[in-house]
Amino acid sequence: MKKLKVQSGILKGKNIPAAITTTAKENFTPALLKKAVFSLLENFQLKGNIEKSDSVFADLFAGSGQMAFEAISRGFSRSVLFEIDPRRFSTLADGIARNMNYKIALFKRDSFRYYKNAISPEEKSVIFFGDPPYSFWENKIEDLHLLAEKIISINDKKIILIFQSPLNPDWKNFNSRKYGNHYLLIYSWFNSDN
Repeated sequence: MKKLKVQSGILKGKNIPAAITTTAKENFTPALLKKAVFSLLENFQLKGNIEKSDSVFADLFAGSGQMAFEAISRGFSRSVLFEIDPRRFSTLADGIARNMNYKIALFKRDSFRYYKNAISPEEKSVIFFGDPPYSFWENKIEDLHLLAEKIISINDKKIILIFQSPLNPDWKNFNSRKYGNHYLLIYSWFNSDN
């Protein structure tokens, strides 16, 4: 089992156990992209577009859970994770149990159908992050686009949606930024053209 570390905030340096799937794939969010995502969110906060302490961070394809732990460490009110792989889910559940003093919810559910479980009345903003398996960008790109459209149509919360992708699908209302061989596809409630 590989161990990842939280990069910044109150949990900086804390180990995050990360299960390898039954197909022996790791697929962790690269440090460069993790840093880029949280720099972007820090910038949104500095501009007054979100307040992390009033925002939930929802990881639609949790994998290792590193993005959710990073969000909690950096001041988000809570994190919600969706993971359907049994081995990864079990590792996440164990890791969350060891960190019960933080507000982290884990769902063994398909985020395509249950993404709204991340939303509660307490928070003003929801930041959805998606790093789906790369095969989805080949075989399920229409499903990913439909999920994105459903999420950005939520109108009673301030929504930010960030997808990590190996390609730029050029979706309407999304800004794409390239980092190495990866793209971040970014939608924000306050500026759909970013």
